[in-house]
Amino acid sequence: MITRSDTVSLDGEWQFMPDPYGTGSERRLFGKDGSDAEWGTASVPGCYEAACETLEFYKGICWYRRNLTVPDGWAGKRIVLRFEGVNDHARVWLDGELLGENHDPFLPFEFDITEKVEQDAEHVLTVEVDNSHHEGALPGMHTGWRRFGGGFCAR
Repeated sequence: MITRSDTVSLDGEWQFMPDPYGTGSERRLFGKDGSDAEWGTASVPGCYEAACETLEFYKGICWYRRNLTVPDGWAGKRIVLRFEGVNDHARVWLDGELLGENHDPFLPFEFDITEKVEQDAEHVLTVEVDNSHHEGALPGMHTGWRRFGGGFCAR
């Protein structure tokens, strides 16, 4: 049985950076080190537009980043990073290491990080979100609704 003490919500304020030219990977925005000067803030869950008014109707990549500390008492427990959904495509890094990606914006996904985190250490969690249309991906290149970017919930 999962109790409230077994989960930590990652909702709240994250660092946020639009990447209209798609150069974030080259610039290593997923890395553990780096300046915070270029980053703004955004609430999670939330969409691009809520973080920055100038991103209305924006299609493309935005980055989210936050620090993560494993709570005391979790030693020896399995630790899973769970996302309730990310619209649309997501790639997730922990301390600069790619954990994986997800291409279904409507389903939860998770990563076992038990072996990747230490007690009482600060870790950097980074999520690249891309809401642009991709050939062969659901719901396809043409949709009958507006696709907001971001909108994820993590714990």
